[in-house]
Amino acid sequence: MFKTLFLAAFGMQLHAQDYCEPTWSGWAVNEPTEPISLVQFGVEENADGAINNPTSALVSTDTPRYEDFSSTVVTVNKGETYTLKVKGNTDGNNTDYITVYFDWNGDGVFSNSTPATIEEQQQWTNQKEKHQHGMSLINSTGEDGVEVSYTVNIPTDAVAGEIRMRVVKNYNAPSPSPCSNPFIFGQVEDYTLNISEPTEECAPITDLYENFDDYSCCEMGVVPTCWDSIILGGASQIISSTEPASGTSQIYQFGFGEDKISIVVLPQFSNVNAGTHQFRFKVKASSGPGELEFGYITDIADASTFVVIEELIISNSSYDSVDAERIIAVPTSVPSTARLAVRNPGTTWAGMYWDDVYWEPISQNFIESVVVTTQDNISAEITDENGTLQLIATITPSEANQEVTWSVEEGTEYVSVDENGLLTAIANGTATVRATSEEDETKYGEIEVVVNIEETPVEPECEAIETFDVTFDDFENFPANCWSSNDSSEHTFTVIEEDSNKMLQVYSGFAEEEVYIISPEMVSIDGAHSVSYEVISFTQPGTTLQIGTMSDPSDVSTFVVAEDAVDTAVGVYTSQVVPAVEGHKYVAIKYVHNGGHKLLKLDNIKWVVPASSGKFDRSQVTLYPNPTRNLIYIDTDLNLQTIDVYNNLGQRILTTNGADNSVDLSAQPAGVYIFRLQTVDEQNAEYKVIKQ
Repeated sequence: MFKTLFLAAFGMQLHAQDYCEPTWSGWAVNEPTEPISLVQFGVEENADGAINNPTSALVSTDTPRYEDFSSTVVTVNKGETYTLKVKGNTDGNNTDYITVYFDWNGDGVFSNSTPATIEEQQQWTNQKEKHQHGMSLINSTGEDGVEVSYTVNIPTDAVAGEIRMRVVKNYNAPSPSPCSNPFIFGQVEDYTLNISEPTEECAPITDLYENFDDYSCCEMGVVPTCWDSIILGGASQIISSTEPASGTSQIYQFGFGEDKISIVVLPQFSNVNAGTHQFRFKVKASSGPGELEFGYITDIADASTFVVIEELIISNSSYDSVDAERIIAVPTSVPSTARLAVRNPGTTWAGMYWDDVYWEPISQNFIESVVVTTQDNISAEITDENGTLQLIATITPSEANQEVTWSVEEGTEYVSVDENGLLTAIANGTATVRATSEEDETKYGEIEVVVNIEETPVEPECEAIETFDVTFDDFENFPANCWSSNDSSEHTFTVIEEDSNKMLQVYSGFAEEEVYIISPEMVSIDGAHSVSYEVISFTQPGTTLQIGTMSDPSDVSTFVVAEDAVDTAVGVYTSQVVPAVEGHKYVAIKYVHNGGHKLLKLDNIKWVVPASSGKFDRSQVTLYPNPTRNLIYIDTDLNLQTIDVYNNLGQRILTTNGADNSVDLSAQPAGVYIFRLQTVDEQNAEYKVIKQ
């Protein structure tokens, strides 16, 4: 049978108070009012007289600054929670704050004091009277879906009877005062709460200790005051009918029997899901082993609403020996109105006995360990400059408070860590990072993190060159080797390799700007050279290529054409002579597209002296061996004046007399070199030589 709950009627004391009427002054007095357009209180909880008061959302000087709805009365119970919702017009994309004042002590004065944290505003005892909601109204018409929603706890020590609730909407800041100048542009509305005493003796509690000394044999099914029990399938008794074989006090018995389920429901706790308390009790088995299930129930009239949090195996079969002290932290996911409960699932014939039951603040000793890992268990290494690494701290048991404080114990010169465990690299080295339990500072975990930032190769400074012969064989990417482009997000420059031959690929999709491929700075653009290049392939007919020069490679508006644009075609093309333009030091190839997807592949871009008179007969010159390891021999009957040798950056590295018939490359690195031969009558020709 169930213990009868006694209902006590408490008289309501009414408080006829003269509350301050809000006044305002200053420059904003004559400004239009930005009103509160809806106040709801207790609607979701079906409170007696629940407030549901929509008002005008019109921003106007005719809209009153203060509206007294104190004749609207909602009845609420001490210790219960109610939902307050507020809407209002912010007059555009502005931010308005909602502040609520409650005269909990009924003295007719709103205390101008705000609890320090949202958590403190949810406490039930000694509640302060000013509540500043953490949310705000932003860019609302007052008639849209924007609202502030706040859970109001009625303090258990609030005065019984009618007290005033004042709702203040203020522009750009919380309300500074309940009476004098409570707002700028906003509005004040007053309502009345009729606070009643609990209608039953079992108001929610915050702590519990029960040793069952007062339950001495032996009414079956009777549980302590404000507890409940559920017996299914003909389960055995709830209170023991005889004392244990040894022991000085009566022990609360849980019942036993195969397929006979019994559930013991603890009193209602106001802080059941706050994450601050633990359930602790001692348990024995009369005939073991046995099983218990700890959890919660959302409806004591429906046993099927029981939810298991943890399964407990009880192995001791002796009456006089405590098998274990069970300590269980309750997860914050438990509904706030749920009741903690312990169930015997009826799978064995073991009877269970409890002793010394507690609902108490979590002990520091409850933290068993802190383990630090990386997110997704990746390697604890950072290889990018200013790179980050997310660390994860896991506290055992999982039901305990998981909050930790992060710190760098060693290696602050290598990494930094923020409050969420996100590491940021500073310099190469090894660091030790610690996560310390906020519940128990003696418990912490550590991880060693290595910062190994790969040094980015430094591009060599770009010196002016006299010539170029670019095959892209020594390019890893583009821009590179002092060649550049009008790089933008619309184009992709890639050095690719096809059939063992490297080339430059330019791709863009529906780009609006032209593409420029720009040489390094030239020693001289002397008006005696041309540009030769090879088009390997292209898409989108109707595109053109054009040679020109620039004074500034970062400003394509300085481009001056050297010849008319020519239609893009596969093959080798040599431009007209590039004229000298004052101040111009860069040669450029301009690619003009037709607006579609474009793909262009270029190779063998050269700075060449065009044949002018045919006097230089290339058939009369032989350079050998090519490739070579050291010496290059020059066999010719032409009257040579000079031989100039250039590296792949266009820099001249050697000059010899034309009478020499060999050039020594033994001191030079492997690569491609350009030999320029000039006759005494100033005819020129260039030859490519490969040094192995």
